Amino acid sequence: MKTNRTFLIISAVILVGLVFVSWLLSPDITPAFLNAVLMFVLPLSIGALIFNLTKADWALFGIGALTFVVSQVLHVPFNSYILEPVVTSLGLEMLPKTLDLLFIGLLYGLSAGIFEEFSRYFVYRKYLSEHSSWEAGVMFGAGHGGVEAILLGILVLYTFLQMLTLQGASPDVLTGSVPVEQVDLVILQIEHFWATPWWMHILGALERLFAITMHIGMALLVQRAVLRKEARWLVAALLFHTLIDTVAVYGSVSYGALTTEVIIFILALASLLIISRFRKEYLLSMPDPVVEQGVLPLKPIKNINVEDDLKSKLEESKYD
Repeated sequence: MKTNRTFLIISAVILVGLVFVSWLLSPDITPAFLNAVLMFVLPLSIGALIFNLTKADWALFGIGALTFVVSQVLHVPFNSYILEPVVTSLGLEMLPKTLDLLFIGLLYGLSAGIFEEFSRYFVYRKYLSEHSSWEAGVMFGAGHGGVEAILLGILVLYTFLQMLTLQGASPDVLTGSVPVEQVDLVILQIEHFWATPWWMHILGALERLFAITMHIGMALLVQRAVLRKEARWLVAALLFHTLIDTVAVYGSVSYGALTTEVIIFILALASLLIISRFRKEYLLSMPDPVVEQGVLPLKPIKNINVEDDLKSKLEESKYD
C-alpha cells in the first residue's frame, strides 16, 4: 500500500517537474508534451489508485493489458485486409454528416467491439473465472484501457518529437527527408500542429481518461456475462463498444473534436453509473461474517448496580 502511494506521489512530482522544465524551455511546446506524458502516467496512476482503494491484484492489470494487445494482433490485420477493402468496394466515403460516414463508423465500431469484447470474454472465462469480485473486474478493465493509452502515448510522443524537430524547417531541408511532391503537405501539417490551441492537445489525454473509464465498465459487463452465464451482458458490452467507436468516427468528422469529446464524456458518465451500480450489487451479495463452529457470540454484559442488587437480596431473605 505504501509502495503504491509512493508511486503516485513520485509520478505527480515527475509530471510537475517535466511540465515545469518544458515550460521554461519553451511554453509553446508544453501542452503537446504534457499530452504525451499524461498518456503514460494516467494509466499507471489509475492502476495504483485502484490497488490502494480495493487491494485488487496488480497481475489483473497486466492480464488486461495483454488481452488488449492480443486482440489488436487480430483486429488490425482484419481492418487492413478485410474491412477496408469492403468499405472501398461499397464506395463509401467519409463525408461529414452522411449515412456513408455513419455506416463506416458502425462497421469499424462493430469490428473493434467484436475483437476486444470477445477477447475479454475468452480470457475471463478461460483463466479468470475464479476472480469474481468487483475489484478484479475493475483492475482487469483498467489494464485493458490503460495499455491502449500507453501505446497511443508512444505514437503521440513520436509525432511530437517529429514536429519539434521539423519546426521552422525550410522546404529545402524537408526535401531531403520527404518526397518533393509531399513537401507542401508536410509544411501544412507542421503549421497546423503548432497552431493548435493548447486545450486541443490536452483533449487527447482527457479522452484516454474517459476511455479507461469506459473500458472498466465494459469489462464489468463481460465479467457478469461469464459469472452468470448470460450472453446478454456480453451483447451489451459489444453494443456499448460499437456505440462509443461510432460516435468517435462520426462525431470527429462531422462536428469536430470538442463536440465529440462532450458526447464521449457523457458515455464515460454512463460507464461510471455501471461501475457504481455493480459495486453496490456486489457489496449487497457478500455474505455476513460466519460464526465459527462451536463458538457462541458473546453477549454484552449489563451494567450491575451493586447497591441495588444487595438491597434486593436482603429483601428476599426476610421471608426465609
